[in-house]
Amino acid sequence: MYSVVKFILCIVLMCISLGETIFVMGPKSIRSNREYTLVASNVFGDNRSDCLLNVRLQGLASNGSSQLNLSQTVFVQQDTNKIVTFKVPSLSLGVHYSITIEGKQPSTSSSVNIDQEVELKYRRSSVTGLIQLNKPVFRPDDILKLRVIVIDADLKPLPHGSRVSVYVDDPFEHFFREWTNVSLTGGVFEAQISIPTLPLLGTYRIEAMANGEFLTLKTFEVRDYELYSIGLNIYPTVVPFVQHQALNLTVKVKNDLGIPISGTMKIDLFLEKDKLDSSSTWDVNGIRQVYLPFTEKLVGLEHTHDVLLNITFTEQHTNRTTTKHHRITVYNYKYKVMHISRLTYRAGSPFTATLKVTHLNNAPANNVTLIVEIGGTGGFSGRSFTTNTTGYITIFIETNETTKLNYLRVLEGNNLKLNKPIYQLKSTSDMFIEVKLLTRYTFIDIKQID
Repeated sequence: MYSVVKFILCIVLMCISLGETIFVMGPKSIRSNREYTLVASNVFGDNRSDCLLNVRLQGLASNGSSQLNLSQTVFVQQDTNKIVTFKVPSLSLGVHYSITIEGKQPSTSSSVNIDQEVELKYRRSSVTGLIQLNKPVFRPDDILKLRVIVIDADLKPLPHGSRVSVYVDDPFEHFFREWTNVSLTGGVFEAQISIPTLPLLGTYRIEAMANGEFLTLKTFEVRDYELYSIGLNIYPTVVPFVQHQALNLTVKVKNDLGIPISGTMKIDLFLEKDKLDSSSTWDVNGIRQVYLPFTEKLVGLEHTHDVLLNITFTEQHTNRTTTKHHRITVYNYKYKVMHISRLTYRAGSPFTATLKVTHLNNAPANNVTLIVEIGGTGGFSGRSFTTNTTGYITIFIETNETTKLNYLRVLEGNNLKLNKPIYQLKSTSDMFIEVKLLTRYTFIDIKQID
């Protein structure tokens, strides 16, 4: 047998059996002299098959007499949708209206395996309402601003002087505020509510009615936002260098549950202590890329320079603010050059040195050209070397007895990256092997033994 699920805002019949699903959806209200339309869908489930549906639109008076009886039969094949439309005549008050869905799979032997009746609400008015709020969540002492918009069947605002009633209930469905039979201006009613300092926390309900009929409803939350913290994380998207004269940043804002938060962020940039360089405001929806050009040129005299960011984030729905002070290091160079061992050579033998070049995050810097100087007799100055695919530079110099190498320097532009002394070892001609006999031995003549 099939099971049927019904939702609140519209009729939803979800008929499920052995992986097969028939989905029927339509409005939950009915109006006079208007069309009523249902959609039957047979595109869900793993084992779909055809289905024969009988749809009946009925109206029964309190004495049991039939006031409305419309029906259609529709054959819904697998992987298809079918639309069922009824032309509704003039309706009467005091009548129970309903939609009945009956049906079966042609392949089954049972007469009916879908049978469900859903009540429909009769709406005399053709007007439609919408409630707007300045935000969905409020905290104590906030101001709630609401707007009720009422339009007719042609989507035009109701004429001046039309009236509406608005009711607000607290989470326990007790009266909180109401405006009864108030006039609309251009189809709109506006009002505001002050949330108490010690409010009842939870979900509130706003309901609008016109001419005694329900129009629309909306809910909002009142919460104590001090229950969770706001995490503000800001970091460079790319490594900042003095030559950029700007910061390229990524900003992430989440609560302690890891849920992204929306709001407005103000960033004050200080290149020097107590010297404001720029101030800018950004909208953030959980994450944001921020580009901050320097107003005043930053001159890098040292290897690094720290700039200060004062960040103030204001949450969208609560106006709660969070402040953070953050330092960003701006580098005067791009690469690091290392040579771990001692630099030595022996006159007459080649001098070799292998340099490791990395980015500031220690990743190998491949295809990077640096300037290398070897000081002393037999050395060279201002020669360009380019790193290989793994970030290494190999230096090779032939030496002789007159070679006197003193130091190795590596420069990135005008920035000195490495400065290490070179030591000369003794020449091979000055080297000898000394052998000492540490144990006394007595040698015997074998001929004497014979």
